[in-house]
Formats: sequence, structure tokens, C-alpha cells
Amino acid sequence: MANDNRDSHNPGGLAGVIIAWQARRAVIIPVLAVNHIWPFKGAGGGEQPAQSISEECSGYVSLSPDVRVYYEAASAPLIFSVGAEADTTLVVNAADGQWYCDDDGGENSGNPALRFDKPQSGRYGIWIGSYISGDTQPARLQISEIGSQ
Repeated sequence: MANDNRDSHNPGGLAGVIIAWQARRAVIIPVLAVNHIWPFKGAGGGEQPAQSISEECSGYVSLSPDVRVYYEAASAPLIFSVGAEADTTLVVNAADGQWYCDDDGGENSGNPALRFDKPQSGRYGIWIGSYISGDTQPARLQISEIGSQ
């Protein structure tokens, strides 16, 4: 899996917004309204072992990110979390080029979440994983500056 941040400039030239892509569709979210539950359509999971990205990662993910987000940094934290009935995992290739993973770190047990206290501006690739290879699970991705699911 390649680093997803090869083009970390703001493609729309906008400041103070999050631009998120899913299935080639862009959504612009004003930073002032960043407690947005992304209506993640489709399912998390795939056939790629997340542990091949980092030993800290678990589950199986798709080869390409499920969602790509461009974030223009502000003073607030940036939090990605997943809500699902199934046990899911979360993998993020952050704007700093590093990989971050979580399984059950959300506010509600069993849901993954990753919090960036001082997020960098740039592109974030987001994968939602499942624990069975090839298994996909419906999920909700929340992008927030306030808290996790």
C-alpha cells in the first residue's frame, strides 16, 4: 500500500474546510461545523491484511482508502471514528505520511477512533477494516473536532 499523501496541497484552494472524497464524489465541510458523521456508504473491510501496513494494525482493509480527506489545520484536534454493529478497525495514512491504527479506542467500547491533537494540513487516507478477509461490514465514519463514537 503506497503512501496516500503524495499530493498534499489544497486542491480547491480553500482555507478552513475539510474536503472529503468517497467514490469520486467531493464533499466540502466547513471547519466550524466539524462534528460531521460521514454517511459512509458501502462497507469497511477487504482482503489486504492491515498488519502488512504496520504491526500495530489489525483486521483486513481494501487496497485503496475508503475515504480521502483534505484537512486545513486549525487549533482544534481532528478525530476519526467508526460506528458499526460489527467489530471494525481503523487505519489512517495521515498528512505527515505516517500510518496510524486503532481497534477499540473510541468513546463507546468496540469502536475504533484516532485522535490527532495537533493535526497537520493535508490529505488523510482512511480505511475501515473488518476481522475476516474479504468480509465487508456497513459502517459510519465520523469526522469531528469534539469526540468519537
